[in-house]
Amino acid sequence: SFIPTVESKIRTLRKAIDEQVAAGGRNVGIQVDGGVKAHNIDTIREWGATNAVVGSGLFNAAGSVADNLATLQQALDN
Repeated sequence: SFIPTVESKIRTLRKAIDEQVAAGGRNVGIQVDGGVKAHNIDTIREWGATNAVVGSGLFNAAGSVADNLATLQQALDN
């Protein structure tokens, strides 16, 4: 499940990666796995994550996979 206190870790890692890139280093992604849903996926991106593993946010009884994917995409587009 999603742990909101991971925000500071993601932000710290994003800052370190950005500094690494500014110094000529390689840009790497940050992936979050656990509790990623439509209500928090945009916040996770704002923190600096570049990839999200979505399980129950995609595969659930709330809708078809296509419907849930559209909901996730809409959350990112807003």
